[in-house]
Amino acid sequence: MQKQQLEEKVRTIFKLFEESRWSEWAEHFSKECRFQNSMLDAPLVGREQIIEYAKLGPQATTKFKWVVVEENRLVLGWSNRVIGAPKEHPWSDGVLTFLVDSDGYIYEYMNTFDTKQMIASMVLECKRSF
Repeated sequence: MQKQQLEEKVRTIFKLFEESRWSEWAEHFSKECRFQNSMLDAPLVGREQIIEYAKLGPQATTKFKWVVVEENRLVLGWSNRVIGAPKEHPWSDGVLTFLVDSDGYIYEYMNTFDTKQMIASMVLECKRSF
C-alpha cells in the first residue's frame, strides 16, 4: 500500500469512528486483527470483539500531530477530546501504530496513551452527562 493510500485510510477510519459507524469502521480490520491499547489487559482478536469494545467509549474528535509511514506500518501521534466537551475538558495524547496486510486490512493495532489522562477525560464526560 502506498504512503498516501495508507494515510487516507487512517483519516477514513477516524472519521467512521467519530461518526459511530462501527460496521464500516471494522471493515478496515482483518477478520483476525489483534487490537491492543493501554486500557486493555490483553489484546482483542477479531472484528466482533473490536466493535463491541469501541462502542463502550465516548466519541472523540481526533487531531493528528504527526504521521510516519514505512512499508506496511503506520505510526501517528494524536490528540483527542470527547465530542461536545467544554473547553476545560482535557485533550488526551497518544501514539497509534498499525500494520496493514497486502490486501489493505489492518492486522495489528496498538494504541498507547496515558491511562490516567484518559480516565480523567472519561470521568469529566460522565459528570457532564448527568
